[in-house]
Amino acid sequence: MLQSAKMIGAGSKDQKATLNFKRNGKIQLSVQCKSFVVRPERLSAQNATAIIYFDNDSIYHPSLDFKYVNKDRQVSLIIDNSTGMSMPFFNSFHKVDMYVDGVYWKIDDPLMELKMISGAGESKMWLESENLFSDDRFRQLQGLSDYNPLQLIYKYNKSYGDVIYSATLAQMLGVAESEAKSLMIFLANKGFLTYDAETSSAVAKDKVVYYLEAKTEKIDYDKIEISSVISAKPNAKLNLLNFDLDMEGVSRVFLSDTQAVWVTPENQQIKLKKNRDFEFSGKVHAGRSDFFGKKFEFIYDQFK
Repeated sequence: MLQSAKMIGAGSKDQKATLNFKRNGKIQLSVQCKSFVVRPERLSAQNATAIIYFDNDSIYHPSLDFKYVNKDRQVSLIIDNSTGMSMPFFNSFHKVDMYVDGVYWKIDDPLMELKMISGAGESKMWLESENLFSDDRFRQLQGLSDYNPLQLIYKYNKSYGDVIYSATLAQMLGVAESEAKSLMIFLANKGFLTYDAETSSAVAKDKVVYYLEAKTEKIDYDKIEISSVISAKPNAKLNLLNFDLDMEGVSRVFLSDTQAVWVTPENQQIKLKKNRDFEFSGKVHAGRSDFFGKKFEFIYDQFK
């Protein structure tokens, strides 16, 4: 469809329009949406799904503002915080949920930059392990309600199937549909659902069942969060050659609160690798002991 100096590239009712960016003959980034706006100098889309591929893993987000500027050959994938949606990027390679405002990639460069754009001065990006759990968070989700919302989502899936529709959820809960939508957005922003605003529907992440089982101590869990607080620089850079994530502004990483184990990286830098393994130099605090050194490695599966 041609509209003055721009063209609209639209998908069909059943098939979204798709734009793929390749490196070395393989799809590195796929962007899917209802329609793209095509101008001579740029491509853009709203409420777009983005998937960054690496072998059999990916980084995924279901609702982003997409832009490609031809002059700079740069892609930007940005969360529109004005909509009230702040879902994390779901990262199956590092096995973390990534709370970051934007991903920027000059497509001739093997590095993607991750950074915050909201507010001024220092900005905080943080990652949460897929297996993170805390009683405090579980109680905060419930608030003053009689039931935890995760239990309600679990009940919905058992009764109505995998796709959660706001109208059906409202009927099940006996509330207005707007209240059901608010609950779905709230849980999506916490990383428990992927929410589609166009269809008012959502799909539960494995994290829902995981939290319920961790609460009843049926499975093990961790409390790994990694925060990056920095100004005037990207919070992290993703290397597309090996998917290492180099993070800046990391002052401390807690590994075990019960055993008082944490690390303090030198120059506030760590390199996050597959499955929450990471490398760093600096200090390891364990109980009453401190260890200093170079090229430490944390191995998640062995938790050491």
